[in-house]
Amino acid sequence: MSYDLFSSPAAREPGPVALTEAIAAKDLNNLYLTSCYFADPVRYAAFCSLYALMRVIDDRVDALPQDATGFDPAGEHDVLRFWEEALFEAADGAAPPSGLAERCRMPEARPLVTEAARAMQRFPFPRKLWRNFFSAMHRDIEQARFETYQEFLDYTEGASVAPTSIYLYLVAAGNESSTGAYVLPDGFDLIHCGRHLGVFSYLAHILRDMALDLETGEKGLLYLAREDLSRFGLDEARLRQDLEKGKARESLRELAAELARRAYEARDRGVAELEPLQGHLEPDCAFILEVILEIYGQALAKLAAVSFDPMTGKHHLSLEEKYATVSRVAQRLGFTPPADVLSRRPIAAASRPRA
Repeated sequence: MSYDLFSSPAAREPGPVALTEAIAAKDLNNLYLTSCYFADPVRYAAFCSLYALMRVIDDRVDALPQDATGFDPAGEHDVLRFWEEALFEAADGAAPPSGLAERCRMPEARPLVTEAARAMQRFPFPRKLWRNFFSAMHRDIEQARFETYQEFLDYTEGASVAPTSIYLYLVAAGNESSTGAYVLPDGFDLIHCGRHLGVFSYLAHILRDMALDLETGEKGLLYLAREDLSRFGLDEARLRQDLEKGKARESLRELAAELARRAYEARDRGVAELEPLQGHLEPDCAFILEVILEIYGQALAKLAAVSFDPMTGKHHLSLEEKYATVSRVAQRLGFTPPADVLSRRPIAAASRPRA
């Protein structure tokens, strides 16, 4: 049995679509909030499907109790390999294998794989992006620290560059193919652009959540390379001391400023790579792209406003500030979203602050 991966989302039962939307909307993350402005329901459904699968896999790996008795890293690597194999087989038109939920250790595995496969057929981005994502998840199982910044950048290829590039494909591709697939305009280098913007967004994300990541404990999350820590006279013990005080020492603020500089540099390179898209993007897609770049830029600007201290929590953007950014970008671009866009996204509509 094979699946019609090009069937219209509106023609399918609402269950799987509602599932992927609910997962994609978790924590009202930046990508979900901006994706609510997709006028094309196919793009919106594809985003929810692809992001939802990445989200459940990433969240599951992050929650693995590496220090618990009975933790089986080999078994967890097998789970990731089965997810990957099932996804690629479904994208090639095969039915998801039997026992998918049990082997992926998730009851919703079948609809998640099926919906992501549909999206991959509609938006045929390079599959190496998924492979890079799974490679990063395998590394997370081992919970190794980064010795060098280059090691961090290598990890980012899967952890951020892959989802960023997939999102860029959703934004940039047009439905001009006779097969119904969305294809990129000529001259746009998805991989190079996605790499720069993925590093930009990930550094902003890491700086924003540094304190939260440190709260996971000594075996938890830490994305700072040891060579960078050493360069600024820091180590994990000093970071945790600052976390306990709720205030960063000067050397940590200097490191945060350096990482923000690297983020801005990556952003500028990525934005330069967007030039071939000029005149090719749908108005809503151009708006969405500008909004997501602006939100991450605002996150760095707010950190700078508190002297690059990531321990106080005062640098986090509120939902109101994000929607204010949406309004500013809309005014700057002269873009007015269709009045019913957010009403068709019930999660986003319920969360939007009242004027």
